[in-house]
Parts: sequence; structure tokens; C-alpha cells
Amino acid sequence: MDLKKTNAPVNTITYNKSVIEEPTGNVYEAITIMAKRANQIKSLTNLSKFRTSEEIITVRPTEANKGWLLVDIDGLKWFIPVSQLTPLNYPRVEGADPAKILEHLEGLVGKEFKVKVINVDEMGKKIIFSEKAAISENRDKALGSLKVGDVVEGTVSGILTYWLFITFDGLEWLVHVSEIDWGHVNNPSKFAKVGQKLKVKVIGLDNDKISLSVKRLQENPWDVLSRKYKVGDTVKAAISRISQFGAFMELDGGIQGLIHLSEISHGVVKDIRDFVKVGEEVEAKIINFEPKEKRIGLSLKALVEAPAKEEKAEEVKVEAKVEETK
Repeated sequence: MDLKKTNAPVNTITYNKSVIEEPTGNVYEAITIMAKRANQIKSLTNLSKFRTSEEIITVRPTEANKGWLLVDIDGLKWFIPVSQLTPLNYPRVEGADPAKILEHLEGLVGKEFKVKVINVDEMGKKIIFSEKAAISENRDKALGSLKVGDVVEGTVSGILTYWLFITFDGLEWLVHVSEIDWGHVNNPSKFAKVGQKLKVKVIGLDNDKISLSVKRLQENPWDVLSRKYKVGDTVKAAISRISQFGAFMELDGGIQGLIHLSEISHGVVKDIRDFVKVGEEVEAKIINFEPKEKRIGLSLKALVEAPAKEEKAEEVKVEAKVEETK
């Protein structure tokens, strides 16, 4: 027998004891397989202990698919489900495009992860790791150290249509689009960039969630505006946008005042752009102001004297004809 000759596999997952004990005809191959299986059993035993002790361990994924990161330990493959990733590593993909999700997960292969064992089955066929569980202690500590009104500085770690992701103290939190600016926000990426340092204010603490705000670091511009203006005052500002029902003027603090279609001109308005254009600076009169409701109505025609009505003009003509006949 040639003991040097062996076809022992590089990786093997063997659960059937009879297969290991079956004669191979090659002592070296049998010893190799048994040694590998011994390491696997040792790994299973250790991982089971980790679950009981809730110890945090370090792993590096070796593969990825659409729903998992796979970790190879002593030839056995264990899993980190996507649902068990922290927000910092979770695939934030618009439209949940499977190809983009996979691309993101493949970018995490080889990265070091701190995880906890959260599930071990009796046969050792499936062991589940969780990154979220590993940071729960840090999360609880962060929640316990903060109070409403605190201001913290973090780093913008992600941007989506309705959210800014802010990371501080190794944890990631969210700022909703409505809390980015006092004015209208239709694209958060215009207000922040990934990697940018940003201060945020804690506006709410609810169980394991923190509500953050960027806009509340400054005074509510509606309060400022209510001290500065009242109904009947004239304001001067640029037209910021035009819609089918009117034009908007950008006032102090980014507040958008509406000039309704009916307040553009005393005459017929077929196209608002015939009267004002975006970027043009105009004067308008405040005809409605409700700070609590965040509404301010403006008028262009209120600053212009209304032309004489056609009815009066007709009356004048009739009177003139009567005089001629006398």
C-alpha cells in the first residue's frame, strides 16, 4: 500500500459515522478524514458553549448569497442571515434589487465581524450567527447614556429617499426626511453626503429606538417668521418653483409661501410662466398666515390696482348715448 498516495478531499462535511469507519484502502486518507471530523466536532462543541455563554466571537465570511453570509469553520459552513446584520452592513438597496443585494453582500466577504451564536441544531447542520445580537450591549449602553435634547456628532453612513443614516459610538441610527430641514426636502442627498460629519439632536427615546433631527438644531423658522411678518405685509423673495395651481416663493428659513393661481393676476391666467419665472425676485402681499398649520398665502394681484369692471364701462357708454339724444 502506498501511504503517500491519497485523494483525501480538501474540504469535507461528514455526518455519517459509518462512512468514516468504512474501509478506505488508504490509512493516510482515513486518518486525515477522522482528524478533520474531530476538528469539526470540537468546533460544534465550542460553538454550542458560545451560545450558552453568549460570548462574542470574531469571524470572517468566505462566501455570500442573496440571503446569507457564509462562514467556514473547520470545513463546516455556518450562516449570518441578512436579517441578523447591523444597519451598518445591511444591504440598503432601492427597490430590493436581488443583484444589487448580492453585490453588496459579496463586498462584505473577508470583512471581520463580531457575532454571537443564536442557534445551534442538534446535528450541527445549521449554526446561526448574529451581528445584531453582538452589539446589543453597546446599543443598550448608548440608549442609557442619552436623553431627549442631547446633541451628538456622527458620520453620515448612508442615504435613502426618506432617510439619513447616522453612525456614532459604533452604532447606526436614522434621521427621517421630515427631520432633515424645516423646508421641503425631496432629495436628502442635497443636504448631506456619505462620510460627512453631522450634528443631530435627540428628539425621542422609545425602547430600543432613538429619534434624531437635524432641523431642530435651529429655531423653527415659522416662529421667526411670525415675529417678523403679519397679514397685510409685503415680502420680497425669489420664485422657487411653479406648479399647476400656483407659484412658490422661498422666504426666510427656506419656508415656501404659495401664490395661488387665483392670486397671480386680476386677468385670466393661462400660463403662470407668462407672469413669473423660477429664480425671479418679486414682491407679494401676505393675505393669509397660519404658522401653526405651516401655511402662508401670498398675492401678486393684491399689490396691483384692479382695472375698472366692464360693467361700469358699459354704463358710461350708455349714459353718453343718452346725453347725445337729448
